[in-house]
Amino acid sequence: MQRPPLSAPGRQLPQRGWTRADLWTRGGLLAGITVLAVFAGWTLWLAGQLGGVLAHGTWPAAGPGDAAGIVLRVPNKDSR
Repeated sequence: MQRPPLSAPGRQLPQRGWTRADLWTRGGLLAGITVLAVFAGWTLWLAGQLGGVLAHGTWPAAGPGDAAGIVLRVPNKDSR
């Protein structure tokens, strides 16, 4: 036979599951990580564009939306 958890008189038993504060914290962390990932991708794209301008004198024909595809192809270039 299990005993119920101890609690102070007049207090409710602890809730099971996620509380609202926990959900807000997880949502905030997810939003922060998303913003950080987008900013990192944009920074990488901008660095590549500036490198293209400095090396070749022209702005490369890659938009910010191409950054994810370029990042995924970078490790494959060195493995040859």
